[in-house]
Amino acid sequence: GIGGGGGGGLAGEIRADTALVRDPNGQPTFRDGMYLRMLVWNPNRGNDDGDGIDFVEFFIQEQFGDFRDVYSRRENNPAFCSFGGGEPLCNVLRLRDGVRWPDTDIPIFNEDYTATIVAHPSGSNNTVSWNVDFTVDSPNLRRFNDSGNGGGNGGGRQQDLVAYFAQTGPGNQDTYIDGALVFQVVAYDPGRGTDDGDGIDSVLHEIFGPDGGKVYERRENNVHYCAFSGGEPDCDVFRFTVGDSDWEGTNNRVEAGTHRLRATVRADDGRTTTIETTVVIQ
Repeated sequence: GIGGGGGGGLAGEIRADTALVRDPNGQPTFRDGMYLRMLVWNPNRGNDDGDGIDFVEFFIQEQFGDFRDVYSRRENNPAFCSFGGGEPLCNVLRLRDGVRWPDTDIPIFNEDYTATIVAHPSGSNNTVSWNVDFTVDSPNLRRFNDSGNGGGNGGGRQQDLVAYFAQTGPGNQDTYIDGALVFQVVAYDPGRGTDDGDGIDSVLHEIFGPDGGKVYERRENNVHYCAFSGGEPDCDVFRFTVGDSDWEGTNNRVEAGTHRLRATVRADDGRTTTIETTVVIQ
């Protein structure tokens, strides 16, 4: 087994497929794919995997950046597998280009992680935990703050994110807005591709009114990046009457005057860039 922990009258260990794991520095390292399996049982209830166990929970946390909790899963039946399966084989999370942690949609990086696995014995409020530190090191992925082109496929300076305003009004980039606003942004990471959305995690759209206060915001996680939803393929148009309409989903009245549109683009690797422009609502 790998990792450590346990006790509390339970027997168990963490396992991983040796075909997926290499261990160059005493720490399990996943290159092409990964899963963790928890074998655990209560010897007082039996000696088969799962005997005397109500359920098992898996938690994975980053050991870099903001130390985010990136993944969790509850398994009610053996085999207890981090990504499901187990009848009889655990599902493998393939470390392909652009792979993300299931459910949370957080990008996976070539970095260190910690998995905590918690067993809940039947008929007891007590729990027993195991943990293992592991590393992801895939040729398809990049490091969190990689200064190269990522993916382990070469050096060179990392290219800046590309972001620009595709529309302010419907089908145009006009400064003067009369009754209809779109606010669409195109964004991509040239190191990942040149199509809208390549290598991009999200775009935050913000609008600031004539007095400088924020009147509206929306975060878009998928292309096309539209301030008022839509984008499959056309952005929704926000139609309004000055002095008589509120900004969508708010109690902020639409006023005439100069407004600042700001878009903050966040890439899959955590980098950000911000673009701004002004429009005049008439």
